[in-house]
Amino acid sequence: MSTYLTAVVPRALEERFTAWLGPVDAHDHLVVDFPGGQARLHHVARAARRDLLTSAPSGPAGPAGPGTDGTDGTGGTVPMGRHGVTLFRGYAQDPEGTALVFGAGGLADWHRRSAPARGTIAPSPGADWDGCHLLVQAAPDGLTATTDFFRQLPLLYTTGAGLAALSDSWPLLVDLRSALGLPVTVDTAAALASAWSNTMANHPLSTTTLCHEVRMLPPAACLAVPVSAEGAGSARTEQSPWPEVFAPVSGSWGDQVRRAAARTASLAQAWAAFPGTSVRVALSGGVDSRLVLAATLMADPSSDVTVYNTTNLGRANRADADTVQALSDRFGFPVGAGGRPAPRPVLEKFASPLSVWLLDSLGLNHQLALPSFRVGGAGFFTVSGHGAGVHKGAYGWRSIPALRAEIAASDPQLAAAVAVSASEVLHEVGIDPEDGPHATEWHYLGVRNSIHGGRFAIQNMLGPRPLMQRQLVSLAHAPEGSAVAPPPQVGPAWSRGPGNRSLTAAVLSVLDPRLAAAPYDHPAKSIAPETIEAVLAAAGGPLDPAERHVVRAFGAPADVVNGPAPVFERWAQNRLDHYLAHAPEQVPEGAGIHAQVGALVDGGLQVAGDAGLAEWFQPTAGRARTSLASGGPLSHARGDAGTLMAFLPLAGAGITGPVPVRRVPRDAAAAVPGPAATGPAPREHTPATGAASHLRRLARRALRSARNLRGGR
Repeated sequence: MSTYLTAVVPRALEERFTAWLGPVDAHDHLVVDFPGGQARLHHVARAARRDLLTSAPSGPAGPAGPGTDGTDGTGGTVPMGRHGVTLFRGYAQDPEGTALVFGAGGLADWHRRSAPARGTIAPSPGADWDGCHLLVQAAPDGLTATTDFFRQLPLLYTTGAGLAALSDSWPLLVDLRSALGLPVTVDTAAALASAWSNTMANHPLSTTTLCHEVRMLPPAACLAVPVSAEGAGSARTEQSPWPEVFAPVSGSWGDQVRRAAARTASLAQAWAAFPGTSVRVALSGGVDSRLVLAATLMADPSSDVTVYNTTNLGRANRADADTVQALSDRFGFPVGAGGRPAPRPVLEKFASPLSVWLLDSLGLNHQLALPSFRVGGAGFFTVSGHGAGVHKGAYGWRSIPALRAEIAASDPQLAAAVAVSASEVLHEVGIDPEDGPHATEWHYLGVRNSIHGGRFAIQNMLGPRPLMQRQLVSLAHAPEGSAVAPPPQVGPAWSRGPGNRSLTAAVLSVLDPRLAAAPYDHPAKSIAPETIEAVLAAAGGPLDPAERHVVRAFGAPADVVNGPAPVFERWAQNRLDHYLAHAPEQVPEGAGIHAQVGALVDGGLQVAGDAGLAEWFQPTAGRARTSLASGGPLSHARGDAGTLMAFLPLAGAGITGPVPVRRVPRDAAAAVPGPAATGPAPREHTPATGAASHLRRLARRALRSARNLRGGR
């Protein structure tokens, strides 16, 4: 997250809005007057005024006035003008991987040098660019808003009484509605589905959140909000159907794999070329991070600006660490900063990681992976293999009815609730929930990939995910027997053949066959020699470094501002203090974080009970308390604590419909389902593990991210 709050506020609500917001640093708050004085556009973020461009008929023309921060230079509000304004925050990358845009200044530069030949970076829903960014285009009669294609920066929205507010923070929008006297209601369907103790339900299962009035924008969509004399009207989602967005690509399977390899290598070369920056890569013993390793070694063979790290050094992860060290010894790259010349990042610690987690993840991502710092100073790229699940599969390749049947074997009532929510988002994007084996993987792309995969943004928006490529998604879901069918030795993405035959393995084989063939931390991840040979035969051999294309840069990485504005950090701390003060049992002064989370869990259960949901969430509370009592790291635990804490902003809220009487599951043990038991099965090349080891794996990834930023081993 950034964090940002962008709101159309009618004059009738503006006094209450500004009172709720409180004092804001001038450079963090931009105000734009709509013509006629009917409403104002408030944009609040760290260095928000740097996000503003003016709009001209051919597109954004440049900074909005003589002020270098994009304001009118006087510190006052900005008039919209007949052509409107554009807000841009973060960085964008075109789908072909030929251009990188950093900050509003970079977007203005791109328009001067490329438009109108290339249009805009969001010409239509589904054609928007990748990266991690917010784009709002406001005109006198309304605005449109979107974020990057894969939604690494979330876009949540709410409307009512002339207000339209957008943010990447769910509790911020819920609290804003409460402060303005607008209805706040628990969504029954979303609440029931969240009682499922499975990583798939570690976040909302549809675009409807736990607060009925706050919704989430899925990929390949744009939000349109009309504005009139009364303020903002109802928001409208313009959604491109996914079967069209991810239609089969032209060219052969081998051509597309080679194109993906060249795109990844070209971007890695561009990242390494920016003066004053470094590239930080988190390595594990698996195939996803190894693909990133192959691309960055090609770009920076002597590791002058690239720092490789692994934090999987514990006894339980010895195979992971040993694999990385073996690769280091064999291929000659250092692990850890170790005096390398690469610039080190400036890390600004958060005063209260738990309150920042509330701001960033409450109601969105239930796992308690607490962010500890933001990256300041010049730009630093933190690259990882996250995102491969959008094409190699994460939920076992099945239909929603098949998933429901697996859960129903032990808990029919919970199975029905999960199926309702999971089907909702698929219908929205034009996917049939009964489409087996694809439906669950479409769901992963639409929800978990965005929310779980984008948790890096609160610390550093420059977190490229090179494996998130839409043409690879198209390949993975191409019909059998189509022109882009893979070689028989590889098979379709959902096949259950032996060894690692994923598209990630294929792209890695083209980037560097030697790295692809080297041992992994688990034998099941290994890519068989015949698979590598088949891929190379289909793709035309290994990639030559000369095949990398030029990536044009507009702006500089240092133009991207990371972390939440201080006003939001203060708001989050105030809310945390409020929740603790109103917990059923007071936390002693100086109590540790486990005690604080325990009090918040009890408070969340109390709110759920007031909504008639106590029977549904008593087991969740029991699991959370047991986990907290163990004293283990919060990030290693299931999402049970976060699930209950999500109810905290909804104190006193009504509920959208009747709550069914909870029936005891057929198997009491099934009330705590693990990913391999009643939820999505592991990928074909991942050994089946229990829930505990699965969560440890997630925690290790979070730790790797932090270690990667610090540059230590």
